[in-house]
Amino acid sequence: MLNAAKDDRTRKAALKALVGLSTSDETVGALYQAGAISVIRSTPTSLEEAEIMTYKSNLLKRFQDLKFEDAAS
Repeated sequence: MLNAAKDDRTRKAALKALVGLSTSDETVGALYQAGAISVIRSTPTSLEEAEIMTYKSNLLKRFQDLKFEDAAS
């Protein structure tokens, strides 16, 4: 959904949903295995939607906290 999203509202909703799911360590592991880190990183940042950057940062920090190597790169 993040790759195909053409507007900030859709990207924000997708990132917000991932933040909600990321409270579970198992879900974060599954997201990592699915390649979510690169997709999250490649999500365009919007100057109009500061929440997008907040969600991206929170998700990447969660990957780092759980010691997934790619998150720090």
